[in-house]
Amino acid sequence: MFRLMIEQRKRREIDPTREMLRRSLADLDPKEAGAEYTRERLQAMAGFFEAVTELHDHMKSLPTGTVRKLLKMGAKMKRKVS
Repeated sequence: MFRLMIEQRKRREIDPTREMLRRSLADLDPKEAGAEYTRERLQAMAGFFEAVTELHDHMKSLPTGTVRKLLKMGAKMKRKVS
């Protein structure tokens, strides 16, 4: 169920955002004022969404038990940092 929820959210939220960022980068006019700053920000956001997608793709291939262990580890790390 968890995997299905994540896949659907990725399809609805992450994938369209990645496409929008790619289009925005492609359409950016380098002669426009502030274009370099805009390009840097868009590239940073695009990099984040690419990394999230890569993580998602990697997690899909892991056994369910391993995913559970990773989630528990993440919860423990959060408690230690707080």
